[in-house]
Amino acid sequence: MTLVRGTIVFLLAFAATALARKLSSEARHLIWLGVIAGFLLLPLAWLALPALRVGGWIRLEAAAAHRTVVAPLLARQEYLRFADGAREYGRLTGQSLPTHLRILPPALLLAWLTGMLFLAGRLLAGGRRLRRLKDGTVEDSRLRRLAKGLAGERSSPGKLEILRSPHCSVPFTFGLLRPVILLPPVAAAWPPGRLNCALVHELAHVRRRDVLTQSLAYGVCLLFWFIPPLWLAYAALLREAETCCDQQVINRGFRSSEYARDLLDLARSSAGCILVPAMSGEASRPGGLTARIQKLMSLKPSRQPFGALGAMKVLTVCLFCLLPLLTITCATKPSLVKHDDPAFGAWVNPAYEGQKARPAKWILFPDGRELDYRFIADSEPYHERRNVIQEAWIEANGDRGYKLRSQGSEAEVWAVLKIRDGGKTYEMVRSLGPPEDRFYGVYYGRN
Repeated sequence: MTLVRGTIVFLLAFAATALARKLSSEARHLIWLGVIAGFLLLPLAWLALPALRVGGWIRLEAAAAHRTVVAPLLARQEYLRFADGAREYGRLTGQSLPTHLRILPPALLLAWLTGMLFLAGRLLAGGRRLRRLKDGTVEDSRLRRLAKGLAGERSSPGKLEILRSPHCSVPFTFGLLRPVILLPPVAAAWPPGRLNCALVHELAHVRRRDVLTQSLAYGVCLLFWFIPPLWLAYAALLREAETCCDQQVINRGFRSSEYARDLLDLARSSAGCILVPAMSGEASRPGGLTARIQKLMSLKPSRQPFGALGAMKVLTVCLFCLLPLLTITCATKPSLVKHDDPAFGAWVNPAYEGQKARPAKWILFPDGRELDYRFIADSEPYHERRNVIQEAWIEANGDRGYKLRSQGSEAEVWAVLKIRDGGKTYEMVRSLGPPEDRFYGVYYGRN
């Protein structure tokens, strides 16, 4: 369900960002953040929210191959009823899953846990490595004063540390609660323009709380690591975060050509080894720097800041686009059976005369009513139930089969009815008792 609906959300966001070329990088970043949040909201909404059943019905038929394909479109209660009915039907008819299908659910669960633990371990190992970097770092008070001056009124949240590390070749930011800007040891000797650009870019990451946002997004990716569109959305989120911070550099009056040249010089000096947090692998992806510079050269100074109002507008639009996929579902529909179907009419078995569990005569009406009689000669039924034919089919030998869901005085009952010998005899298996609780009889008439 998450794969199907999440892919739809991803495609909608991809189309929106591709067609609306004038969207700011902040708006694009929020759209992709909404997509990632949508992958988490979809299963939660499926479990908790009531479904709005719209559109066409899904007909349940024995030979319908689309039954499992449309399962992700069903509401939770519809899906559970569908699954329980299929399980009960298999038990009543004596059918069981093959051995290789029985071990499939635990195998999938094991694969999911393995992948999630692997990615979580990779993230923890990267975080531990970053924390160890602080042991060999040097805090530069001059750089800190320069960063404070560049931040100005847009002071960064919390206590900010600016450190120079011998293991770092390019600037980057890490730290969830206490942000740290890590710079190469030669940063103190950089030209003022390059140093200012680097600090403005990293301060934008700190002010936007990108480390926290990307950590939460990565956590969603851990849960649904097997869904490729989610990772594509995460990669787009990282790209747009870099573009947002580059936009802040351009807004401060720095020329894009000089800034791009500085990025190329830093990449050359890194000798192909760029240490970045484990969850920010997009920064070191082959071709990532080329795409970033191409995007950077198209940026123009923006005089109107995006602000909280713009963020609220984008999130509101994302919510309204996501809401239909959260709640709107399809519903199943019972199989249509004609009024002259052989199942309708009166059926008898004299051997059941007077027995409590088995009616000697029972009548099935086209509207789903079923009347049960203890004796064939009785005119008043001792029990009445309401049947819904969920599935109807014709077997290879010409016998007709029906899967019924019954509502009577007892709890909901599943049953399988088979009409044999060209409509002359019947066999019914009910789920009230063990699988051998079967009813037999012959056709008695329509009236």
